Amino acid sequence: MAWVVHYWDESNNRNISSSEISTQEDAMQKACNLMQQGHVVSHVAGPNGERIDKGRQRAGARYGHGDLDRHSVR
Repeated sequence: MAWVVHYWDESNNRNISSSEISTQEDAMQKACNLMQQGHVVSHVAGPNGERIDKGRQRAGARYGHGDLDRHSVR
């Protein structure tokens, strides 16, 4: 079961999908790091069709990754 971060790579002018990430927390960390670097993260996709949208990613980055379980996954 893997998570994938989907983001826009401005320098190459295209959408990018990260390599598979084993945990939700690590995927959220990757998304936050990408946003801090100025990339636009569209969403984080998880196993079984789970998806974390941009607003929840920002909340995860703001509150720290230990609090991710407060944010529901749809």
